[in-house]
Amino acid sequence: MKFKFTFWIMILFSVWNGMAAAAPVSKIDGAAYLPLETLARENGLAYQYDPILKNALLTGPKGIFKTHVGAEFAWDGRRLIRLERKVCLSDGAVMVPESALEYLMPAPTPAPEPAVVSRPIRIVIDAGHGGHDFGAISRGLAEKRVVLEVARGVWQELEKAGFRVRMTRKGDEFIPLEGRVRVAGDDDADFFVSIHANASLSKSLKGFETYYLSEKADDEFLAQNRAGHEPFRSETAKFDLRNNELKAVVWDLKQEDNRRRSVNLAETIGRSVERSVSISNRRFRSAEFFVLKWTDCPAVLVEMGYLTNDEDEKNLKQPSYRRQMAHAIAEGIIQYAGRAR
Repeated sequence: MKFKFTFWIMILFSVWNGMAAAAPVSKIDGAAYLPLETLARENGLAYQYDPILKNALLTGPKGIFKTHVGAEFAWDGRRLIRLERKVCLSDGAVMVPESALEYLMPAPTPAPEPAVVSRPIRIVIDAGHGGHDFGAISRGLAEKRVVLEVARGVWQELEKAGFRVRMTRKGDEFIPLEGRVRVAGDDDADFFVSIHANASLSKSLKGFETYYLSEKADDEFLAQNRAGHEPFRSETAKFDLRNNELKAVVWDLKQEDNRRRSVNLAETIGRSVERSVSISNRRFRSAEFFVLKWTDCPAVLVEMGYLTNDEDEKNLKQPSYRRQMAHAIAEGIIQYAGRAR
């Protein structure tokens, strides 16, 4: 049992070396189960349980394991894992089937095969506004033009680095928000970055900002709507996902991981800009922007500065500054995506 448990933790989380502490086994309807909270506590993992949504989450330095009471699957941050029996509650404790250990045991090492080149990371760069939508306007700048130039620069830098990049718009055209989100879905994007310039009634407000999806967003509402309108892609999809309730649970599991990765991506981009560009008041914020709520991959929105502030406007008017900004944003994406390979 201890041997199996150690392998299970190593495969699911890869968060420690050596032998893990064993959790007590319980019999439920004749089947062996393990208490998830005890499993976490004895191995130094963070455990969260939402009694309303019935979602359970384990997190460690290098991975997650999220499941749902009544479900026969779990989400490890990359794919669905099929369990032999349903996750259940016993005396208030979330219990996972011991049979999951056998399912996740490593198979015998096969003979070496020729190396397979993995697909390049796919990134969507979204230049905000366009066409009849000018965005923010100052005395000499229109947001739609500034962000398009910077977005093109980011696109070129990422392609040079070997990423597959798609822009939501390459010219002065209007793309509705739904269309921008659809581009990411159609391309099966790994990351989505929307580029904007800000405006405020206060001319003193200035600086660079990065946004990620707020935890205030209604995860249950998002999950249910996605379940009704979007197909779900999974490397191990052996489930009948025609059931919208099941799909909603799956989307909720995925959304939690997307938010976590979006936070890390936003932080990395912000730090890159701070290092490379002379800009003040870098801020890191959460929001409920449409493209952050409805994109099916980690998504961030950057505001390069305030066109209503004299200093930011002066900087953004300079082609050299815009090139610096594009390079810094691209470098942040490259740094994060490189770690995510």
